Amino acid sequence: MFSFFSSILNSPMNEGGNIKNNTIKNSIKSILDNKKILYTEINTGINLNINNKYNVVIPYDIIKKNHIQIKRLLKDKDGNCVECIYIYKLKDDKLEFLNRIKILDLKNIRSDDDNTRIDENFIKILEKVINEIKNDYNKNGNIESSEKSEKSSVISESVTKTDKLDYEFLKNKSKIKKIYNTTITESE
Repeated sequence: MFSFFSSILNSPMNEGGNIKNNTIKNSIKSILDNKKILYTEINTGINLNINNKYNVVIPYDIIKKNHIQIKRLLKDKDGNCVECIYIYKLKDDKLEFLNRIKILDLKNIRSDDDNTRIDENFIKILEKVINEIKNDYNKNGNIESSEKSEKSSVISESVTKTDKLDYEFLKNKSKIKKIYNTTITESE
């Protein structure tokens, strides 16, 4: 679960703070503009607020990681508001539900696999939009160069899986409050 939170925070930025590849950003914005869907830009991607019911975050690394999140405010049995983040992955051009994360407070985060409160028609429409974004991006020839692939394979060979897990654990432990603020309040 923490590795996904980490991927939310790791936006595709270079050292200067600029997005490495503005073409995916342009593809996302172009498709949303053509469909007349209102959006706001956040640090990690594009945020869509759909009928004040769903907040959808399309990350700038959607092509690479294929994850999107849908945030929704729900009420529990007692009528208390609960922030929920639904995680979906685009697989074979279909959005596949992975997990729901309920954030009761910073110390009480739960996870389950209940997506019954997300409308299936909404998911189908969202699938079409995401696939159009991917098609637009691929059509413009925006595939990583072989040089980048070679560099990343050299780096990944020298770093062990345990190193990656240790790094992720330390990073996530120190940023849990920032994670909460990024995923819940960034679009407010």
